[in-house]
Amino acid sequence: MLVFGLLISIVAVVALYLAQNFRTIARGSELRYRSLFEASLDAIMVLSPEGAFEDANPAATELLGYSLAELEQMKQEDVLPTAQEKVSDPPLSTSGDKGVEHLHIRAKGDRTIPVALTFSPVSEGGTLKHIVVIARDITEREKAERERQHALEEKTTLLQELYHRTKNNMQVIIGLIGMQAAQVQDPTTVTALTEIKSRVQSMALVHRKLYQSQDLSHVNLAEYIRELTDLLLESYQTEPDLITVAFELEPILVLIDTAVPCGLILNEVLSNALKHAFPDHRTGRIEIKLRQLDNGELMVQISDDGVGFPAGMEPRQCSTLGLQTIYGIGEYQLHGQVTCHNGSGVRWRLVFRDTHYQQRV
Repeated sequence: MLVFGLLISIVAVVALYLAQNFRTIARGSELRYRSLFEASLDAIMVLSPEGAFEDANPAATELLGYSLAELEQMKQEDVLPTAQEKVSDPPLSTSGDKGVEHLHIRAKGDRTIPVALTFSPVSEGGTLKHIVVIARDITEREKAERERQHALEEKTTLLQELYHRTKNNMQVIIGLIGMQAAQVQDPTTVTALTEIKSRVQSMALVHRKLYQSQDLSHVNLAEYIRELTDLLLESYQTEPDLITVAFELEPILVLIDTAVPCGLILNEVLSNALKHAFPDHRTGRIEIKLRQLDNGELMVQISDDGVGFPAGMEPRQCSTLGLQTIYGIGEYQLHGQVTCHNGSGVRWRLVFRDTHYQQRV
C-alpha cells in the first residue's frame, strides 16, 4: 500500500508539473502571437462568422481611423462593403485563404483606401469560429502604377509623333525628287533620281508602319515586303498582265534597325528585276520568300525568271551603287550572307540573324 500511495503521489506531482508547463507554453504562444499581432505593419482585423469586429491591431485602427471600441460596434459591411461576397461564398470553413487584390475599404470620414486583402478562416471541428482579415495599403503602389502608365502613354505618343513626322519629312523629300525628275531631260539623271526616290520610299514605309502599329518596336516584315513591292510596282508603272509577283512570307517581326536595311536590299533587287529582267515587254514572274530557318536565322529570297545577268558578269565585282548596296548592307550592316545565282533568271538570297540590335522602346 505504501508503494501504491507513493506512485499516486509521483503521478500527481508529474501531472501538476505538466499542467503548469502547458499553461506556461500556452501563455508564451499567446504572448508571441499578440506581439506579432500588435507589431504588424499590415492591418489585421478579426471578425466573427457574422461579420462583427472582434479585434484589430494598431495598424488597422490607424488605417481605418476608428478606435477598437468603435470597430466593435460596427459590422464588416461598414468597412469592407466590396469584399462581403468574398467572405461568404463559398463558405470559408472549407475554402481556405482567399487573397483579393485591389479592393477598396471604407475608412472614417467616408474615405476609400485601395488595399490588398487576404481572408483567412479559423475553424474548430469543422465549424467557422473567426475570420482573420489582413489588409495592406497599396495607395502608393497604385500611384506609382498610374505614373508609370502615364509615362508609358506619353512615351508612346512621342514615338508615334516621331515616326509620323519622319515619314512626313521623307514624303516631302520624295515629292521634291519627283518634281526635280519631271524637269530633267537627261534619261540617265531621271533614272538616278527615280532610284533615289524609291530608296527613300522604302525607309518612309518603315516609319509609316511603325506609326500605325500598336507595337512601336517591331515591324511585321512580311507585311512590309508586300507593301514595298506594291510601291515599287506602282513606281515603275509595271503592267500587271506582264509581270506577276508571288509571295511565300511567314509573319516575322523585326526591329526597325533590321527592317530598314532589309527594305533597302529588297528595293535594289526588285528595282533591278523590274528594270532589266524583262525587256521588250516580255512576261515574267518574281517570287519573294521570307521564312525562319531551323537554326533561327531569317532567310529572304527574291528570284525572277527573266533574262539574267550578261554572261561572265560577276555581281560582287560590279561597281554600280545598287549592287554594292546589296552586298554592303547585307554583309556589313546585317552581318548576314548574300548569295546571287545567275541561271534561268536571277536568284538573290539573304540569310541573317535578327539579334545584332537591341530593343530600345
